Amino acid sequence: MLKFIKISFVLAILFENLNAQNHLNKTNLAIYCSCNPMKSSIIYISLRYIKTIDPDTFTDLASLQGLHLNSNQILSIDPATFIGLTSLRSLYLNSNQILSIDSAAFTGLSSLRVLELSYNQISSIDPAAFTDLTSLRWLYLNSNQISSIHRWKRNRN
Repeated sequence: MLKFIKISFVLAILFENLNAQNHLNKTNLAIYCSCNPMKSSIIYISLRYIKTIDPDTFTDLASLQGLHLNSNQILSIDPATFIGLTSLRSLYLNSNQILSIDSAAFTGLSSLRVLELSYNQISSIDPAAFTDLTSLRWLYLNSNQISSIHRWKRNRN
């Protein structure tokens, strides 16, 4: 019983420290998603108060098909955040605090079919932001602060 209490205490401290960091990277990815990221086809990292994501966090997960980062506090998307996710079919970034989408935010996500960006604070989207999303079927942008949307040209490979 004493070992169980010690382990529970250590895990509680670890999760408390992770929540205080509000930062997702390769080192703490498995802890945040409570899984083995290398063997998962879908990763759920919701409601973890994440504000920032290191650009190389997902680079070794080429077979990942679904990524749920919804209901965090993500402020921006680094241009290299999703590099290497060549099999990703759905990406959920809804209910965060994203302010804008730049031209390279989704570079390399040619298999992406669903992109959920609703319930953020997006006020501007670069016209080239969705250019690489050649398989995109569903784009959700509702409940943001977007005042105008420019046409974008899809790459047809």
